[in-house]
This record gives sequence, C-alpha cells and structure tokens, in this order.
Amino acid sequence: MKTAIFYHHVLKAAEETGKPVSEILKILHAEGLEGVDINAPDADNVLLEMLEKTGLQVSSLYRVVPVFSGETQKGIELVDKAAEIGCKTVMLLPGSIPEEMDKETALLQSAGPLREISDYGQKHGVSVTVEDYDGRTLFGTSQDMLYFADKAPNLCYTYDSGNFYTVEDPLEALEALKPKIRHVHLKDYSHSPTAFGAISRTVRSGEVLYDVPFGYGKLPAEEILCRLRENGYDGYMCLEHTNAEKMMEANIAAIRYIRSKLN
Repeated sequence: MKTAIFYHHVLKAAEETGKPVSEILKILHAEGLEGVDINAPDADNVLLEMLEKTGLQVSSLYRVVPVFSGETQKGIELVDKAAEIGCKTVMLLPGSIPEEMDKETALLQSAGPLREISDYGQKHGVSVTVEDYDGRTLFGTSQDMLYFADKAPNLCYTYDSGNFYTVEDPLEALEALKPKIRHVHLKDYSHSPTAFGAISRTVRSGEVLYDVPFGYGKLPAEEILCRLRENGYDGYMCLEHTNAEKMMEANIAAIRYIRSKLN
C-alpha cells in the first residue's frame, strides 16, 4: 500500500509555512509520501512536472460530474486525462441533488451515466470510483453505492473511513465494499480539540467532530489498515484532514503514522 495526500493539503501547508509548494512536496516525499490526489482542473503541466521531478505520482484525479442530470462528457474527459498522465484511478463527485429532485429519481437517472463512464474507464485501464458524502448526495451510505452494483458493474469505490464513521460502522462498510475498492481516503476524528487545531464541525449524525491526522482519533485505525491488507488492497491511501489548522504538522503526523504501520 502507498501513501498519498490531497493537493489542497499541500497548498494549505505552503500558505501556512510560507514555503513554496515544491519545497513542501520535497519535505513530504522525504517523509514517505508517494502520491497526490488532485482536483482535475488543477492538474496542469506545471504541477505534473513538479510532481515528476519530486518523484511523486498522481494517485487519483477527481472532478464534479452531476450524473443525476445526465452528464457524461465531464466524466469521459476525466478518464481521458487520467489515461494521458498514467493515473489509474478517478473519482466522480456528483454534487448535491437539486432540491426539486428526490433521492430515488436521482439514483435512477444516474445509473446510465455511471455505467457509460465506468465502462469507458474500464476500456482505457482507468478505475472509475465514487465515495459517500454528507448532505443531499447520491452516495450517503454503502447501500447507496451498492445500488449500482448490477446497473453499472464496472463502477468501483473509493473507501473513505471518516465519511462512513458519521453514519455507519466504517469496518462494516469496508467489508461490504471490499471487492471493488480501488482507492482509499483515510480520515479520523476526535471529539475534542487537539494539538493540530482542527476546526469543529457538526456532521449528519449530530456529533461535533474535529478532523485529526489518521491514527490520532477515535476510528479503529489499525484495524482498518489490517483489513485493507488482508483484503489484498495494494493501492494508494490518501490521508485526509481538511479542517486541521496546523496542516503541515498534520500532514507529517499522518504520513509517519502510516509508515510506522506499514513497515
């Protein structure tokens, strides 16, 4: 398994420390970072060349693709971009379901576009994935994701430990989705402020949580890693702690925790 960080975490660390992005990447690479998850519009030639010089890979590309409205072209373009740069995984973000559309209709209308995009990805050697999210979204639970198992059989999953924690057991969700997990986001939460200065937020379960580096919160971090290894997962694990105020410290802490468990 390989370690990754979101590019927006790198940008926040650069802003926080006053160091250039290239230096932040070098520091994190020296700590054991291997990949970077990038919002597709940010993946320009300058960034891609910077990653290559640093010895880092694009671990996943993601983009908003409102499939419930019939959108497929942005998803096709996302697959094409990934194939062009040698990235094996993309993630579609449907965005919020419009207020005038009910969840059942959104699910039904998304099946065709998801099948078309994921079939296209399969033909081009790119795994097309989705993950669960808060709010009025297609994928609020693992069951929402499994709804498309027979409707879009080439659609795969990004497993996000923290997103599942807010609505269902993250270990049970991992087991339910394991045959088709192609990417992983590792997120953790604390119920009280920590040294990383995370901003509190209230999630759909009603809990007030603080984002912390994976391995520093309440989730069963070691068991999640153990299950992934037992399931034969050998892809990237993107470490996520979006609301941490001390981003550089959080990035390094998360990477060090993962490396200590993988060695």
